[in-house]
Amino acid sequence: MDLILVTGPALSGKTTHVLSELLKQHQRDPFSYLFVGPTGDYVRSIREDFLRKASCIFSDRFLPLDQFAVRVYKSVFREAIHIGSHVTTTIICEILRNMRREDLAVSSYMIDYLEEMIRDVKENGGSFFDIFSEEDEAVTLLREVYEAFSAYTSDHRMFDTFDAYLSAEETCKQIAEGAFGNKAFVDGFHDFSPAMTVFLENILPRFDTVFLTCPFDSHRSELLSSSASIKDFVRRLSNNVRIQTVELTDVHYPKELHGFFTNLFSETKKTQLASGVEIERFDNVYTEIDAACRKTKELIKSGTRPEDIALVAADFPRYSELVSSRLTEYGVPYRIEGDRPMIESFSVRALVLPLEIAASGFPPESFLALIEQGYCGDTDIQFFERIFSSARLVFGIPRSSLKHREEIFSRRIRNYEDLLKSKIEALRNSAEDDFDEETARNYEDTLSLLGSVFKPSMKKLLELLKPFDGTTRRSAEYFAERIKENYERLAFDERITAISSHLEDDSEKNAVNKLLEEVLPELSTLLYFMGKEKITPAEYFGYLKVHLKNRNYKGSSSVGNRVEIQSLMSSRFSTKQIKIFLGFVEGSYPDVRINPLYASTQYGTQRPKDFLITKEKQQKLNLYLSLTRCTRAALITLPESTIDGLPLLHSPYLKEIQESGGSVTQTVEETASLRKKRLQLPMSSQELKVSIAYLFGKTGQSNLFKDYGLSELKGDIEEFAQPYSWNILDTDTLQKSVGKTFSFTRLKTYDDCPFKFFLDYILKLPRPEVVTVELSPMEEGAIFHSVLKDYYSGTTPSWEDSLTTQLRRYLRHENQLVWEIEYNRLHDVLEDYITRRNDALPKKWPDDLVPSFFEIPFGMAEGASVPVAGGLFLRGKIDRIDLNESTGEMYIIDYKRGKSGDKKQLVLYAMAADHIFSQRDYRVAGGTFKPLTDSSNNAHSFYVEEDEESKTWRFQRQRITQKEMEEWLTSISEGIAEGKFTTHLGMPTSKCYRCDRERICRAYQWLADHIEFFRTPDRELKPKQQELW
Repeated sequence: MDLILVTGPALSGKTTHVLSELLKQHQRDPFSYLFVGPTGDYVRSIREDFLRKASCIFSDRFLPLDQFAVRVYKSVFREAIHIGSHVTTTIICEILRNMRREDLAVSSYMIDYLEEMIRDVKENGGSFFDIFSEEDEAVTLLREVYEAFSAYTSDHRMFDTFDAYLSAEETCKQIAEGAFGNKAFVDGFHDFSPAMTVFLENILPRFDTVFLTCPFDSHRSELLSSSASIKDFVRRLSNNVRIQTVELTDVHYPKELHGFFTNLFSETKKTQLASGVEIERFDNVYTEIDAACRKTKELIKSGTRPEDIALVAADFPRYSELVSSRLTEYGVPYRIEGDRPMIESFSVRALVLPLEIAASGFPPESFLALIEQGYCGDTDIQFFERIFSSARLVFGIPRSSLKHREEIFSRRIRNYEDLLKSKIEALRNSAEDDFDEETARNYEDTLSLLGSVFKPSMKKLLELLKPFDGTTRRSAEYFAERIKENYERLAFDERITAISSHLEDDSEKNAVNKLLEEVLPELSTLLYFMGKEKITPAEYFGYLKVHLKNRNYKGSSSVGNRVEIQSLMSSRFSTKQIKIFLGFVEGSYPDVRINPLYASTQYGTQRPKDFLITKEKQQKLNLYLSLTRCTRAALITLPESTIDGLPLLHSPYLKEIQESGGSVTQTVEETASLRKKRLQLPMSSQELKVSIAYLFGKTGQSNLFKDYGLSELKGDIEEFAQPYSWNILDTDTLQKSVGKTFSFTRLKTYDDCPFKFFLDYILKLPRPEVVTVELSPMEEGAIFHSVLKDYYSGTTPSWEDSLTTQLRRYLRHENQLVWEIEYNRLHDVLEDYITRRNDALPKKWPDDLVPSFFEIPFGMAEGASVPVAGGLFLRGKIDRIDLNESTGEMYIIDYKRGKSGDKKQLVLYAMAADHIFSQRDYRVAGGTFKPLTDSSNNAHSFYVEEDEESKTWRFQRQRITQKEMEEWLTSISEGIAEGKFTTHLGMPTSKCYRCDRERICRAYQWLADHIEFFRTPDRELKPKQQELW
C-alpha cells in the first residue's frame, strides 16, 4: 500500500491538494475511490464543493468515518443490528431497572451520563480501567452498567459505532481488497482516538493507495498536540507501507486577517496589524444579541450576502433561540445549522404532554399546561390560572392517581363556589360602597363561568387523561395511537401549517412527522424486541423521553442564501466571509464541563485519562479552526453581565485574541447607546414605528407616516398630542354616572386623589384579586364584625361558637392545621378585645352604656336617606351604638383591624346617627374607633360640643366644626360636578404610598407634563435625519 501523507498548517491547502488528486481519480474511474471525513457535516461540505468541480458524483463514495465502519461491520455480520444513542439509552434504562435502581432509571441526566461513560470507554479502546481509577467511588456502578450493557448487546446481536471500530481486526480480514475502491482519501482529522486507530489500521490496507492529511505547524505544537495520534498511526504502519510525505508550508491567509492568523495561538508571535478583527463588550446578554443582529442586518444592507455570514455560539442552545427570535423580528433570513434533539420541539412536547403528565403523577399545575396547549379549545388561560390559584387547585401533593386528583379538584371547586357565595353575601350585607357591589357582581360572574366554562373543560381534560391513568400495562402501540389521537384532537395539521408560515420554516413539521412516522413505530418495535410487550404509562414515557432526547430533527430547512446560526463545533469546517462569535465568556470558551460521574477520577491523584485537559485542548482547537475559516472579518462579542445583573467573566482566550492582532478594535456599548441606534436606524417595523413617533415628537414632521404607509400610527400619535386636561367636559353624563349618594370611602378617595376617584368610580377599573392561603383582610374584617355583633347583641351567647361558625364560612381550606392557626389567631384577638379592650372606655364616657344598635345601615336600600352639605347623601353602616337610655346620649363605636382610621369618618357617622334617631330624641355625645389589634384601646375619640347654631366634634388634639365639614363636603361635590380629576403624584404627600393605581397615574402625569413638547413643531430636520428618512 502507498500512503501519501499531506502535512501543513491551517490554510496551507491540504484539502485542496487532496481534492485535486481525488478529481483526477474520479475522471479515471468514478467508482474507484472513497473519501472519508470526521463528521457528516464536513463530508457534506466536501461533497458539495467537489460536485461543483466534477458535475456528477456518487454520494456513497463520500462517507464519514463512523458510517464507513458500520458499513464494513454490516457487510460481514449482515444480521447484526446497528444501534444509535436512542437505543443505547433505552437499554441503559432497562439495565438500571434490572439492577433495582429505579431512582436512577427515571433520571434522564443519569442516563445521559452513563451513555457518555460507555462511549468514552469504547472510544479509548474498550478497556475500562484505562480511563477509570479503581479508587473511584462510582467505579463499581459504572463497571456493572458497562459490563451489563456489553453482555446485553452481545446476546441480542447489537452493535454501535465503536463496536464496529474495535472489531475491525476480525471484520476487515473478510473484506476483499478493492471492495470499497482502490484509493482512499482521508481528510479533515486532527486526531485519531484509540478506537479509530484500530479500525483504520485494519481497513486502510484494503486499498492500494491512501491519501491522508495531518495538520502540522511548528509554531503551534501545543495547539496541535493531538495530531501526534495521527503521526503515531503512520509510524506503526511504516513497516508495511510505502510512505510519501507532501509538506505544504505556504499559508493562504486573507489580507485583512493575515496578521491575526499569523499570531493566533502561535508560540512565536510577530508584530503585525490586523484590520478584520473586532472585540465588542456589552453590559448584558440581551444588548449583545440586539447589537449582533443589528450588525448582521447592516452587513446585508451594505451588500454582503446572507450566506456569507455566520453567528457562532459555544453556548448554542441558549443563543440560538435568542438570536433566531431577533433575526425574525428584523426580517433577516436565517437557518440554524445542525440538528436539534426532538425533545426541544415545542410541537412534539405538546403532543406527548398528556402522557408526560400521567407519568409525573398528574401534578395539578400540569393541567394548566394542557389548557394552554389548546386541549380545551380556544379558552382564556388567565381565567383558568385565576381559578386554579383562587380555588387552591395548584396546592397539594404533587403525585396522585387521576381518580384522586379528580376528587380533590371537585371538592375544592365546591368549596370555592361556597366561598364565593359567602363573599357575595358578606359584601351585600356590609357594603358601604358601590365598589363593593361591583366586586360582588364580579364574584357572581365567576360563579357563572365556573359552571359554564371551567367544569366542562376540566371534564374534557380528565377524559383525555383516562387512557394513561394507573399502572395498567398496555402495549406500546396503544400509547402510540393515543398520541396520534392528540394530533387529530388538536387539529395539528392546521397548527403546523400556521407555524411553518410564521417561521418561514418547516422544522416543526419535520419534527412532528418524524415522531409519528419514525420514532413511535421504531420504539414499539424496539420494546417488543426487548420483551416489553406490556408496559405502564410511566415506563413508556420514560423510554419515549430517552428516544426524543437522542433523536434529532433538522432545526432549519436547507435553504440557501441565509445567515447561519452555528455551534462552535459545526463552524469548524464552515468557511464564511464574516463570523460573529457570541458569548465570549468563561464557561463557554472553553466549555470544559465533564461528566460528574468522573469527578473522583479527574480530581484525584491518579488520572488514567485527563478529560479536563483533553476537553480544553479540543475547545481551543475548535475556536482556532473556526476563526481561520473567516475570509474577511471576525467579530468577538462578550456580555459583562446576565440580564439580571450577575457578572460574567470574559474568556481566558480573550487575551490571546487581543495580543494576536495589533489593531484589534475594542468597543464598549451599553443599552442606552443601543436605544439611540434603534431610533436613528430602525431594523424592524416595530422599531420603525417607535423611531417615527420619536421624530414626530421632536420635529412635528408628518410626511414620514405617508412614506411608510403608517397612517394608523399617525392618527394615534396626533390624537395623543391633543391638548390634555385633567377635567371631564361632559358633566351631565358624569353626574348620571356618579350620582349624589357617597360613602366615606368615596369622599376620602376624591379628597386624597381625584384621579384615583376617576379610575375607581367612573372607569371602575377592577382590582386584582390577591390569593392567599390565610384569610384576606376583607374576610378577616367580616368575621370580626359578625362575631362582635352576634356577641354584643345577644344573638349568640358564646362568641367562640360564633367564631367557629364564621370561620367555617370564609376559610375553606382542607388542611386542618391552617384552620387551627387562623382560629387561634382570631381567637386571641377577640378574647383580648371582649375581656379587656371593650371595657376600656375613652375619658368622659359614662360607665353605664349599653350596646344597643348594631350595623345600622343608611343610604342603602334598607337604610334611611341622610342628606348633607353640597347636595350629597351619605351611605354606610355604623358598626355599633352604645346608649345611655336615661340621657338619650349615643356613643358611636367603629371597629378597626388596625389603628388606621380617619376622624372625618366618625364625624360623618355621628351626623348620620343624629339624623336616623332624631325622631327618638337620641343624640350623639361621642364616638371612637376600637382597634382590634393595635396597642391602643381607643383611637380618635371625640365628644360633641353643641350650641344653638352649630356643632363641634372635639378630638384630643383637634376639633372639627360643622362649618368645616360642610365646606369639605361642598368642595368635593363641586369638584366632581365640574369634572376635576387631577392627580397628586409627584407632590410631597404620603397618600401615594402603596397606591394600586400608581403606575397608571405616572403615565398620565408624564403625558400631561410632556404634551406641549409634542405639540410644538419648532425644529427642522437635521441633515443626518433627512438622509435617514
